[in-house]
Amino acid sequence: MDAVAELRGQVWNMAQSPHGTWVVQDALDNAPDDVGRIQLVHELKGHVWDALRCPFGNHVLQKCLTVVHAGATQFVVDELLGAGHGAILCAAKHQYGCRVLQRILEHLSTHQLTTLVHELVAQSGKLSKHLYGHYVIRSLLEQCPGDAHQIVSLAIGRDIESTMRSRYGRAVVADALTFGGEEDQRVLAHTLAVAGSWLHFVGRPGSRYLPTIARRMLLLLPGHQAQAMRDSLMAAECGLKHHRVGRKLLAMRENPPRPAD
Repeated sequence: MDAVAELRGQVWNMAQSPHGTWVVQDALDNAPDDVGRIQLVHELKGHVWDALRCPFGNHVLQKCLTVVHAGATQFVVDELLGAGHGAILCAAKHQYGCRVLQRILEHLSTHQLTTLVHELVAQSGKLSKHLYGHYVIRSLLEQCPGDAHQIVSLAIGRDIESTMRSRYGRAVVADALTFGGEEDQRVLAHTLAVAGSWLHFVGRPGSRYLPTIARRMLLLLPGHQAQAMRDSLMAAECGLKHHRVGRKLLAMRENPPRPAD
């Protein structure tokens, strides 16, 4: 409680410094109760955008979102949305803002997230291929309800060639095939199979996600499409065996993944 008392009135100033950010985070972790934590958290009211863009303050903002109940951090969402049209897209594409949005998606309630998720879903195609934005879409796929997942999966499917050409997009596709409803996953797997270009990216940056993509496709696709995938692997064997990722893919030809019991 002494640490909380000593920091009172100084949280925002300290959050902006390399040393102060750790002091504030430690106080939030070790406060004896939620009353003390919330007192510290609420000192960031009016500073959310500045904290989100600050190399030190963003860590304090993330900590606030993880250590108190969701209702106490509603002001964070309110200030982000209150910045107007396009603000959420800017936050998602920011090197620190993307992390703050990830914590929001992980820790706030579905009711609190409705408007924010709507804005992210609307921009999911662009964000899936962005250096920082793709982290937010991956959290959206993992954390949010089925309707959001379905819309994002459809958006990815409509632009599958472009998404797969992006090293960041391939990570999003892997998550879209892993999380959410199985029917959404099947539709996306079918879209990938029809496009037929999933093997073209072995050896490129971000190709480490291809084994996950291929494994999920083999599990989700009907027999004739799965066999066509294995045939494609056989035809590309000479080129694939020279890459670590390619060798992982070739192993699936002989030992295809089995559905979990």
